[in-house]
Amino acid sequence: KRLGAVGMGVAGGAAVDRKVKSPDADLDLHGRGHQPVADEAAKAGLLVWFEAPHSGSLAIDGPEAMRQLRACDRPNARLIFDTAHHHRAGWKMGDAVKLEGDGIGHVHLRDRIEPDNVYPLGAGQIDFADLFRSLDAIGYEGIYSFEMPESGKTPEQARDTVAKSLDFLRSLRW
Repeated sequence: KRLGAVGMGVAGGAAVDRKVKSPDADLDLHGRGHQPVADEAAKAGLLVWFEAPHSGSLAIDGPEAMRQLRACDRPNARLIFDTAHHHRAGWKMGDAVKLEGDGIGHVHLRDRIEPDNVYPLGAGQIDFADLFRSLDAIGYEGIYSFEMPESGKTPEQARDTVAKSLDFLRSLRW
């Protein structure tokens, strides 16, 4: 907390073979398993954010992420809302925000054209106006961050990607 941190991200859990078994028990078990993590973080005044939903992990869509969060059942536990992961799961931004509501604790901004992430923001299929309109409607005042791991091969390319993303966000009306 002294460093300026407000929270910590935790993995959403290992994927299960859905052809063999339902993820339901594992979602509950994983959520409950993070109760001691959330309790320890709370002692330091920190939030715990589940990176869920996330492809290749236990919770692959919004309802599963919410089940995991509810199983954790701690007031400082929230979800990382990653725009690309929700898009990959087939959700419209507004529908995902309405589902997860006050369970959202951190928003990763990333654009996507199936099957890949694309840069800068505004170059893909994600409806950012719908996202921000929906977040405003639920009174979200949390953290936003760019998540751009493939934003450029050089520092100059990465800088241009960030500049174009900021220009896009400044031009957005919702």
